[in-house]
Amino acid sequence: MTVELLRAPTSQERLVLRPEWREQFALYGLETARDFLALPGVVVSGHVGRNVSRVEIGATVAYLKREHRVRKRDRLRNWRDGFGLTSLSTREARVLQYLELHDLPGPTWLAHGEAAGEAFLLVEESAGVDLRLLSPLEIADLAAPLGKLVAQLHADGVEQPDLFAKHFLLDAGQVTLLDWQRAKLRPLSWAQRCRAL
Repeated sequence: MTVELLRAPTSQERLVLRPEWREQFALYGLETARDFLALPGVVVSGHVGRNVSRVEIGATVAYLKREHRVRKRDRLRNWRDGFGLTSLSTREARVLQYLELHDLPGPTWLAHGEAAGEAFLLVEESAGVDLRLLSPLEIADLAAPLGKLVAQLHADGVEQPDLFAKHFLLDAGQVTLLDWQRAKLRPLSWAQRCRAL
């Protein structure tokens, strides 16, 4: 039974589409997970085995986060954290869905899926300026609002270990936080909240 539990579902193709985007994706021939994994784009960042590409679907700019191989250790870590034996892409999509339900700032997910041991998450482009590009005075003015935002995340049971300046986008007073693949959904102790700040 334990062996079955740890066996990762790699051969099965899975695709989850944001319902209101289903017809638009079909117009562009995006009907399977493999279709999304094959989208052409410009790589804007990456890690070993994963990268992020800027893609265009009609007039929409989006970012495709690809896992070139879903690692067993990632599946086990996701299982340990309560997400099941999923890819990082599916984990991040589930966190984004949770954020949306709780009116918290994350990018809009459009689709996620897996095929032949690869996985992806497609998110709509978020407007804003990278926090690192602001002046020290502007950043000082944002300290309290950003602290309140992080406190709200914690109050809603979201632990985001990647609260780096490069993950904050600011647009007309609105904040969007990027990169949620390591976030956890659970009640946080005061010690965990303080460590995150």
